[in-house]
Amino acid sequence: MKYVEVADALYGTDVSNILEIIHLSQQAKYFDQKINSAVIHTGFIFPVSETNQTALLYDLTTERIIRQPHYQEHIMQLNGLLLVKVNANYFNIPIPMFFTEIKDNNEMNKHYSIEVENRLPFKSKVRVNEKNEILYIDNIKIISAKDSTLIKEYPLNRTFEQLVPLES
Repeated sequence: MKYVEVADALYGTDVSNILEIIHLSQQAKYFDQKINSAVIHTGFIFPVSETNQTALLYDLTTERIIRQPHYQEHIMQLNGLLLVKVNANYFNIPIPMFFTEIKDNNEMNKHYSIEVENRLPFKSKVRVNEKNEILYIDNIKIISAKDSTLIKEYPLNRTFEQLVPLES
């Protein structure tokens, strides 16, 4: 399943599509991260209990949906943020690389280096510096792999309100 299909479901209004994506996900501890893995945060989190939330990640290389506990102080809830797991069962290191354009064939097209600041509340826009010009980005774009035309745009994050209990 391509990223555009996952994002369509997660940022759409059909609850059954959202639940299908959640149930297709695998726990991060079972995901075998390879050297060429390109795991990004989808920006999507959901409650699994009254006190715990889970984040959904996506590997652009293997087209796998991954879930792991969401710790607000640890990983920013930012669609397109590159992540790795190092000596852990979950993705614990945010790489300061934020992908703002992804091709419909899952190739990464445009990215910015950003300051990943833990323990700060996420804002609706990300401030980036491009050639000494300050830009504010508020979405992720999906573009055509054939001609780079814009296909869709998705928000930087979404918190799903419905409780989704999962087996561990």
